[in-house]
Parts: sequence; C-alpha cells; structure tokens
Amino acid sequence: MASIFKELELGPKDVFLDMGSGIGNLVMLASLITPIKRSVGIEILDTPAKLAEEQKLWFSRILSHIGKKHRPFELIHDDCTKTKYLKEVRQATIIFMNNFSFPPELMTKIKKMLVFCENGRRIITTERLFPADRTGNTVGVVQDLNDVETFMDERVMHCIGENCVSWTHKPIPFYLYTINRK
Repeated sequence: MASIFKELELGPKDVFLDMGSGIGNLVMLASLITPIKRSVGIEILDTPAKLAEEQKLWFSRILSHIGKKHRPFELIHDDCTKTKYLKEVRQATIIFMNNFSFPPELMTKIKKMLVFCENGRRIITTERLFPADRTGNTVGVVQDLNDVETFMDERVMHCIGENCVSWTHKPIPFYLYTINRK
C-alpha cells in the first residue's frame, strides 16, 4: 500500500477515509508515511474495531518512544453508511474500500453516498464498483447525477513488491476511480 500512497502523491490538503477499516492498519500507515491533513477509518464489526483501538494505543506509544510523529487520525466503531458520515465522505479526497467481501446491499448504500463526492475525489477499491464490461462516460452518454457510475473514470493500479497487503500473499489489483463530472 505504501507504493499506492506514493503513486497518489498525497499532500497536506488530502483527507484519507477507509470505509471498513478493519484493525486500522491502513489508517495508521497513511498517518505515518504521508503528509495528509488527517486519516479516518470506520469499522462496523466489533472484534476488528476493538483490536484497532488497542493497536492505536500501541502505535502512538511506540512512535512516541522512538521520537516519530504521525498525522492526525481517527478510528470510529460504527456503520460507515449512516447519514452522519456523509460529512466524512464529502471531506475525503481519497476513499479506500477493501470491498472484496462487501455484500451487494452495502455496496448499493456506499455508491449512493459517493454521489456526493466532488470532482477530482479518488476512490480506491479491491473489487470493481461496476461490471467490467461497462461503457462508462462515452460520447453521447448523458450523466445521471444520481448514478455514480456515469461520472467516474476507472484505472487499475498495482502494488509494487511481494506481500503488498497484510490480508493475503496473492497479488491484488486495486481500482482507482476518479469523480469526473463533465
């Protein structure tokens, strides 16, 4: 993921949001190795959220002990599709989802939230948001402001190096979507 962060060229105005942040690894990594404004993770499941809170304490203690600093980050134990998190979605310049195992109902709710993202916002997923054979924004297609698929550009990204993610040893393609209302 470090190579993905590097490729994204994150800066001090960027806000990173991990929807389904698990134990918080990516949220903390972003806060440590990038100059972002802040990093936020939202996890609904009890066990990963509890482990994330424990990891947060150790992360801060260890970095303090060795004299390293990190950017502000927050780990939230809740359902990321609640209306109150629409603010986080709107503020985020980079949204990440390891949506490999997200059920279709959850993805439908998330896509409805992504409609509120501004132009230029980037969304990274581990599974495509839309079928691979979609036509996208071809000439003559009218953009439907309620259908996020009609105003997103897609590009495949790849991690560099072995074991680039913690949850599998297999190579993982990442899909980068950019909001592009023409």
